[in-house]
Amino acid sequence: DVDKYRRFFDFFGLHFGLEDLWDILDLHLNGKQTNPLNKIQPFTEMSESYRSKAIQYESTTSLKIGGHFTRKEDRLNAAAKIYLKLGDIESYCETEIKNGNWEKAIAFAPGVSIDYWKQLLERHADHLEEQKMEDTVAYHLISNNADKAIDFFKERGEYEDALLVSSVRENGGYKSVSGTSEKVESTKGPAGGGNQLREVATHLANDYFKQGYPVLASATHLSVEDKLSAVSKLVRANELYMAYIVAKIIGSSDLPSVIDKLAQRAERLGFRDIAFKLYEDPKGDRESLSLLCSRVAGGVEVSS
Repeated sequence: DVDKYRRFFDFFGLHFGLEDLWDILDLHLNGKQTNPLNKIQPFTEMSESYRSKAIQYESTTSLKIGGHFTRKEDRLNAAAKIYLKLGDIESYCETEIKNGNWEKAIAFAPGVSIDYWKQLLERHADHLEEQKMEDTVAYHLISNNADKAIDFFKERGEYEDALLVSSVRENGGYKSVSGTSEKVESTKGPAGGGNQLREVATHLANDYFKQGYPVLASATHLSVEDKLSAVSKLVRANELYMAYIVAKIIGSSDLPSVIDKLAQRAERLGFRDIAFKLYEDPKGDRESLSLLCSRVAGGVEVSS
């Protein structure tokens, strides 16, 4: 029962990353969705989780990022960065437009499709025209909208320029941008990408471990289904109780080793009854249980 263990460890423990760990275990055991605001997400849910975070950045009027309330510009910038990392170029472009960064949006738009790029050119030209900006003409012409460029010059009384553009157009001087209207297809990673995923997760987990966050390190390994490493980080940090629970929930193959370590600790502390119960676990080591029985029968004390 993940909820039972969650309540217990949350009450007694002050470890950073507990929420991340329990959520991933809950997903593994019960299929419950993780909190999208958690630092560590399962790799299968990571994209949607970060997308939810980006949408929240866009829509929330008051939000803390890094412990500080942020301006709308900062929130949109954070959302745009997430969309870019997700490979959602269209959402990135639209978010940059909301932030007034038309040039960035236009520069990345071909990553969606040529048609989308042309649409952004036209939208930006209309935006500039509303503000009576001279750059309007450049965007009208590059998007092959000579008529709008001519109208723009006429409205300003710049008839010579209007005549020039009209003449060039009649002589076929403005080339239509060619290209497919289809969106650029997404591609999956190369064969063996799962190994790279685990390698990156291991680097991140090791960083967390060095910073003194073994629980967060364990959650990082679990996010890519690296069960052995997840339990190992907790054992190395001497978090044997948590290592036992995690190994039991996920069915880790090193559960017998964790049981042995935990039983030895219980015996050293004088809790032989607990040591017996641990060894009697179906995954417990029967030879170690026999040795414990011999020590009890012989009145042997285990030194700490």
